[in-house]
Amino acid sequence: MNKPIIQDIWIVDDLETDHELLKISFAKHLDVSRIKSFYSAEEALEAINSGCIVNLIILDYKMPGIGGAGFLKAIEKQTTFSIPVIVLTSSNNPDDIQFAYQNGAYAYVSKPKNFDQFTELGDAFGNFWFKQVHLPNSI
Repeated sequence: MNKPIIQDIWIVDDLETDHELLKISFAKHLDVSRIKSFYSAEEALEAINSGCIVNLIILDYKMPGIGGAGFLKAIEKQTTFSIPVIVLTSSNNPDDIQFAYQNGAYAYVSKPKNFDQFTELGDAFGNFWFKQVHLPNSI
């Protein structure tokens, strides 16, 4: 199976375990060396502001600092282009979901609770985002 050519996918999450589980679950769908890890929203914003290229961002909503909500608001104000952002979080608060969509999230997904669920999510993500969706070469 040919893996798609994707410039960069960013995982923005304060938990290292979630980064590793996502990388493992995405491995059969893409070259995971293209995945960059950021452990705070502020760190990812700094990278965007410095001109780093990203095709897709997977964002935890509940993090210390400005968190996912602050990140969504900031990139909406700071960029002149649309970066696909998928919120992947343990929060199922209807207000969080509403806020995320109103501030540019492409999707809001519940974070898996175990390895098997991460694998299922990786397959679903891989089949949709990495095989069906056409992402721009660079943003």
